Amino acid sequence: MNREKNEAKKRKYVFDEEGVEALGLRIRKLRENAKITKTQVCAETGVSRSHLTGIEEGRISPSVSVVFYLSRMLEINPDEFFKYIRLSPSRSPLKRED
Repeated sequence: MNREKNEAKKRKYVFDEEGVEALGLRIRKLRENAKITKTQVCAETGVSRSHLTGIEEGRISPSVSVVFYLSRMLEINPDEFFKYIRLSPSRSPLKRED
């Protein structure tokens, strides 16, 4: 049991706190660029305003279904949310240079 806990601590996650915050900022930017209000997103997707605010502020990691709801609402491909990722190599094994 202790071995499993130690291994879990050693793992690096692609989406740690830095990634969740960056994703939230990207979601907010795309929503604002589309001139869509939080109220409109909530009405269309069923996501609560407090949940959406938590996502955009980087306090809540959105589920895959929420990412798909938002991509449909914004009329973009879901991968558009992730094209910005530039996490430092020490924080994550994933790095995009677009």
